[in-house]
Amino acid sequence: MFVINCMVKNKILAAIIIMLIIIELILCSYILYKELSPNKTCSSGESCNDVQESVYGNVIGIKWPYIGLVSFAILLIFFFANIKLFKIAAVIGGCISLYLVFIQLFIIKEICINCMEVHIVMFLILILSFFYKKNNVPPHSKE
Repeated sequence: MFVINCMVKNKILAAIIIMLIIIELILCSYILYKELSPNKTCSSGESCNDVQESVYGNVIGIKWPYIGLVSFAILLIFFFANIKLFKIAAVIGGCISLYLVFIQLFIIKEICINCMEVHIVMFLILILSFFYKKNNVPPHSKE
């Protein structure tokens, strides 16, 4: 019975992780859409524009929403293909999100709500990745 409960919990955890990665792709798409729209108004205020247009709004000329779309697509692929790479990518993503939150709070001193949503969801993915196991069956379990 324990094995079945672990397997069910693991499947639910997998579904939640997949859902969160899809949410990340949607959030990045939305930020990119707002970035490319003619009026560039942010639903949460001008601070989004200040953050996204700052010197920290891109890496070697590539805007963060583009990086996010590619990164979260790769994260989704890793989830299905190689759980070890997924967990490594989740840690890297969490570190990058922590860095970007620090930049917003202490250097730019402006908060982009849409960006913070991406970071919060990334932290959730990171936390859940520690609990997810590809085959969550104890080695010496008895049914």
